[in-house]
Amino acid sequence: MSLKALIQLMERLDEIQQQLLIIAKQKVEPLKKGEMKAVEALVREESKWIHQLEMTETLRTKKVSAFLQEQGFEDKDARMVDLVPYANEDEQRRMTEVQQSLVDVTEQLKQQNQFNQQLIEESLKLVRTSLDLMIPMKEDISYSPNEKQESPLGSGHSLFDSKA
Repeated sequence: MSLKALIQLMERLDEIQQQLLIIAKQKVEPLKKGEMKAVEALVREESKWIHQLEMTETLRTKKVSAFLQEQGFEDKDARMVDLVPYANEDEQRRMTEVQQSLVDVTEQLKQQNQFNQQLIEESLKLVRTSLDLMIPMKEDISYSPNEKQESPLGSGHSLFDSKA
């Protein structure tokens, strides 16, 4: 296992994160307009990318551990930082660049997802408010013993006239 292959895995993780950021940004307009079918399609696409991210991250973790074991490093919680002593100058530079890009994209993705969450919460508030306006209050439709019910003929008259 070479460091070049590990760097390529990091680059792949960065590409996937960037795709997730693009999708998160694409969700904004459909969320604002309430276009749920478009949001659903984006969520399905996002799920595919998340699956790829998980698989790539698992592979990266295994490869880092395997590389470090080849070098005699026995720590099971191996990290990319542990590879630095085994990397040449170009590899160190590239690892640093990709790592920084991953950090930046991850932070942007986090912020975008928080913004999207706020849009969803505002949309839910609007739906709840609309439902509350459509559904009458319980007091308006229930029986109240304090109110007298008027007969259809007025007070003091029965349905049968006793003088007939």
